[in-house]
Amino acid sequence: MSTYFMLLTQAGQQKLAAHMAGGAPLEIVSMAVGDGGGAAVAPTEARTSLVQEVHRQGLTNLSIHGTNPNWVVAETILAPTIGGWYIREVGLIDVDGDLVAYGNFPDSYKPVLSEGSGKELIIRPILEVSDAASITLIVDSSILWATQAWVLGQAYATQAWVAAQGYATQAWVKAQLKRLRPFRYYNANH
Repeated sequence: MSTYFMLLTQAGQQKLAAHMAGGAPLEIVSMAVGDGGGAAVAPTEARTSLVQEVHRQGLTNLSIHGTNPNWVVAETILAPTIGGWYIREVGLIDVDGDLVAYGNFPDSYKPVLSEGSGKELIIRPILEVSDAASITLIVDSSILWATQAWVLGQAYATQAWVAAQGYATQAWVKAQLKRLRPFRYYNANH
């Protein structure tokens, strides 16, 4: 087994089993990160909460892995203005507020800009399930980040334009692209 992994909690297993029996899909709405109480954690199915949660926010993406259809990849992006703590554990939270998946994370300090340094941190744990179609993402579109790759995939922007925008939500980028629609910009690689 890998050193770092995520597994379904007992609550997650019960909800996934209920879906398989004809119930509602497992609806994941957010990711929580924690510092593990100052120590590394070992994921267990019995977890109902993080050891010591330090931050929670909506997911930016939840998708099926490109080469393994039984892997669900969850993603959230922590902005440079969020932090001041270590991350050693991650959890996925469903629409009912239950911890449905729990995993450990490489010991990482997330600085905050007021400390004199900041970084954007993408957290992307992988969860192995028997039926990835049983999991649904509920997205708060106000917190979605537009990655450079996503914007360039829209075929309306140059790399220089994207880089100059700094941090942007997908909704903001879509609005800017609509405004620019009379002009078509291309990536230099096209």
